[in-house]
Amino acid sequence: MTIVSENTNLESILDNLVKALSTADPQSAKAVRTLVLAQSLVDTDPSLSGFANRRKSPPYQGQNTDIADALISWRREKARELAVPPYFILHQRVLYAIADKMPLNNEELLAISGIGPSFVEKYGNDVLAITNA
Repeated sequence: MTIVSENTNLESILDNLVKALSTADPQSAKAVRTLVLAQSLVDTDPSLSGFANRRKSPPYQGQNTDIADALISWRREKARELAVPPYFILHQRVLYAIADKMPLNNEELLAISGIGPSFVEKYGNDVLAITNA
């Protein structure tokens, strides 16, 4: 069975896909149709995605803007390396606290709310290299 051919619209592709799946697994066919229709709704109205209402972090208001920017860049690169969202590495609030407090060593880093031994073990040297630059 051909699911996609030249000049096929999304609705007919979806219908063909549902027909192909229905014989093998009716529940999967129903799930695919629901997901595709939901995505088409989000494509036409992005406010339905859930991301449109997400709060953005306020910009850094402290004195160490260069350090905050360097920490943000470091976090972004580390997140890309690990294929995780940046907040998995460090939350913005904690990042700003680091820029404000400018820790010189692991003990001072650990004194910041939101920083624990695991973070210091994994990323402490990177962060201290930025704050001590």
